[in-house]
Amino acid sequence: MVTISPSTPQAAPANPPTEFEIRARERATEFEGVFLSMMVKEMFSGIKTEGDFTGGFGEEMFRDMMAEEYAQSMAANGGIGLSDQIYREILAQQEI
Repeated sequence: MVTISPSTPQAAPANPPTEFEIRARERATEFEGVFLSMMVKEMFSGIKTEGDFTGGFGEEMFRDMMAEEYAQSMAANGGIGLSDQIYREILAQQEI
């Protein structure tokens, strides 16, 4: 029979984030989403649409919405690290 010993004691929980920190994180993520949206839209602009059932105003609208959704999803799931830098800068500016 194998005896399992308890693991090392857990660290004390950190202080919960303040309302300001929560809002700062949301704004930083939102900004990263806008930035990524611009990048993705530019990336989509190079795709050629040819054929009988492609192109037109409808596809253009769909591409814009799809680019925004891709960007928001990327930002919400870690993004490219831009929101972390912005968040730290917001907190640093608040301390001044």
